[in-house]
Amino acid sequence: MFERNRVDRLHEPERGNVTVEVTLQDGEHVTGRMHFATTRSLGDELNHTSGFVDFEVYDGDRFFLSKQTIQAVRPRQIPRADQLARSQNKNELFHPWTVLGIPETSTKEEMRDAYHRLVKQYHPDKFATADLPKEVKEYLNAMSRRINAAYTALNGGAKKETADMPA
Repeated sequence: MFERNRVDRLHEPERGNVTVEVTLQDGEHVTGRMHFATTRSLGDELNHTSGFVDFEVYDGDRFFLSKQTIQAVRPRQIPRADQLARSQNKNELFHPWTVLGIPETSTKEEMRDAYHRLVKQYHPDKFATADLPKEVKEYLNAMSRRINAAYTALNGGAKKETADMPA
């Protein structure tokens, strides 16, 4: 397929991104991606003379973040599918609230909403027609299993109980 956008922008460097957790001066933690030229490292970008970094939070908002408001930056590695399976086998490492991205004080409705949001985002059928590498498909399958396991754990097997009830 012809990439018109890439041809029109030959003079611009190719952009990459790194998943990071940023701690701001006010103590707030924000997780997302920092975008910068692939010829630079994260350290190069943070130490560059520009006053801002190109940042995108996971809900899709992308903006320029002032370097003066940043207290700390921690790179986050996205786990491979085999790492997710290993973590899931060790119960002490499995935190269903963390998987769903909700606080432990969440209501059933908040749990359900987080579950539905993540299922829509990671469900392998969503990407069935896309030509994805094997590793990405394995990651999507592992995340779907992990999301389902977290939701089931928080509901105490509520889905299974309702299915077993006589009609």
